[in-house]
Amino acid sequence: MPGGEVRPALLTYRLMPSTCPSRRAPRIYGIAGFGGEPRAASRGLRNIMKHDLIYAVRGLYKRPLFAIAAVVTLALGIGANSAIFSVVHAVLLRPLPYPSPDRLMMLWTYNPRQGFDKDVSAYPNFDDWRRQSTSFDGMSAYYGVDFTLTQAGDPAQIRGAIVTLGFFETLGVAPALGRAFSPREGSVGGNHVAILSHGLWQTRFGSDPAIVGRSIALDGVAHEVLGVMPPSFAYPETAQVWTPLFPSERFAQIMQSRGALWLQVIGRLKHGVARGEAQAELDAIASALERQYPDVNAGIGVRLLPMHEEIVGDVRQPLLVLVGAVGFVLLIACANVANLLLTRAAARQKELAIRAALGAGRSRLIRQMLIESLVLAAAGGAAGLMLAAWGIQALQSLAPSDIPRLTGIHIDTPVILYASLAALVTGLIFGMALALQSAAVTAGEFLKQGGRAGSVGSRSRRLRSAVAIVEIAVALVLLIGAGLLVRSFVAMNKVELGFDPRHILVLRVDLPNARYPEGTQVNAFYSDLTSRLRVLPGVESVGLGSSVLLSALPQSATLSVQGRPAPDPNVRNAPVPYDSITPGFFKTLRIPLLRGRLFTDVDIPTAQPVVVVNESLAKRFFPDGDVLGRKVTFDNPTDSRARWQPSLASSATRAAAA
Repeated sequence: MPGGEVRPALLTYRLMPSTCPSRRAPRIYGIAGFGGEPRAASRGLRNIMKHDLIYAVRGLYKRPLFAIAAVVTLALGIGANSAIFSVVHAVLLRPLPYPSPDRLMMLWTYNPRQGFDKDVSAYPNFDDWRRQSTSFDGMSAYYGVDFTLTQAGDPAQIRGAIVTLGFFETLGVAPALGRAFSPREGSVGGNHVAILSHGLWQTRFGSDPAIVGRSIALDGVAHEVLGVMPPSFAYPETAQVWTPLFPSERFAQIMQSRGALWLQVIGRLKHGVARGEAQAELDAIASALERQYPDVNAGIGVRLLPMHEEIVGDVRQPLLVLVGAVGFVLLIACANVANLLLTRAAARQKELAIRAALGAGRSRLIRQMLIESLVLAAAGGAAGLMLAAWGIQALQSLAPSDIPRLTGIHIDTPVILYASLAALVTGLIFGMALALQSAAVTAGEFLKQGGRAGSVGSRSRRLRSAVAIVEIAVALVLLIGAGLLVRSFVAMNKVELGFDPRHILVLRVDLPNARYPEGTQVNAFYSDLTSRLRVLPGVESVGLGSSVLLSALPQSATLSVQGRPAPDPNVRNAPVPYDSITPGFFKTLRIPLLRGRLFTDVDIPTAQPVVVVNESLAKRFFPDGDVLGRKVTFDNPTDSRARWQPSLASSATRAAAA
């Protein structure tokens, strides 16, 4: 060629009449080849691939109903899988947003006396762990609390955390604005200070960069803002403000008690220190504390667990089960699309036979079928991603609030890659079987079948039957699982709660200690609140309680019965939860009274303390059935100042009511 250019030769076919006397069928001769250098050959291959892609898109455009049905089916399967994967990635797979997150640990109190493998900790024990341990770069503790925020728009109740010094340093995160707490803020007489979350800074303070140094009111007490945390920081996850823990009037007594368990403890292991080494050191410290304080630390140990594992908690197994379920949904989608393609292929046998007669080889037909399947899968994957984005919003609004790291769920690069991989795999799964089946029909076989487009042969029928069997089997597994879930849901709705939840409105009220420091002031406020609520239109009755039934574990302590030996501190004694309530509590919840009487207005704090116990407690502590008038106490029974409270009644509630 002029200039040395080498062009690929044209692909040519010649149909020659047979020299066979019978002349029953033409004989096919094919001549195909690429001339020139390898680069020119690859250019020709790319042109053919481009032609196949255009042909596949054009074919789907000519059959819109088939294309829409296939794309919607794939979008449902890929969208559901992508949405669930986004949850699994955010909750289980994504590392914590802190430096060296694998070295972050949670330290739990091992408390077999009260039946807890992982319990919160006492401040004196935490302080001893922190001072005596050499395996940690830092160790801190915190306590979740609610604050009432004022002087920043309308009053609002926000979730916060009271933390020890070094809390942010232990996690390895510094404020984006301002600074962290210093030693002078963690001592008696220090200023009241606070650090804000990025979200609170945006919503309540308009992202004001001059917020550092300003004063805000938390529970009626002025706090100076020291800093604002980065957007990615959320620990504890629901916290919006952090204040330092120091022996103030509120915490002075509880910070000295080894029997008061109330703190969550976190620690950062030193480089090169294994978790087992740190656990052995903590076990030695706990044994020394047990010998030093046998009355309160008998049997008390320490459990060291990775923070990520503890944050994930009990949601790992349900999420993995959910991944398996949506995986089955994707298999059903693949089977449905495969059946659609096989049905369509039955009408394309004449086309494929003619292409084979013109010289298209087996690989050429397989490639065309695969490209058509991958085009469908790509369209289904794109639609599935859009469906997943909507599904994530629905999951975040409907999911229980106790699912960890829920706010971090979004469509990101790993989710897009997962959706792309799912689309590719599904395209190959249902495309390969179709390609192999379609390419297996030669021109001779088609002619032997009489040239009928509807005759696909026994091989095609067997393949379609196998796909249908797989589809039915997978659908049956999902149907059985769904039926079991519905059955469990119906059974849970039929469980007797012991109270009537219908037409009940629950409000939570937290009084700031600075404004209501005395118990008489608190009682006066709630008495006035109850009186005002009773006269509201539509209100039948009003009751107040220190916790809501069926909520997390309320206040609890070890119960002692008068006339019986005190519980052995070395023996497991499950704590008894108790609530403080007003006389209208049982009436409002319509809790049935089994024996005795309920509280009345004469049962005031200055009178003889009395209790109402539930049926479970009565059976546990009074198996003889004689419960009325028996005296119990949550105090130390050997203390002369212990308050012994007679039982007035037994009811169907879950806990004792003091």
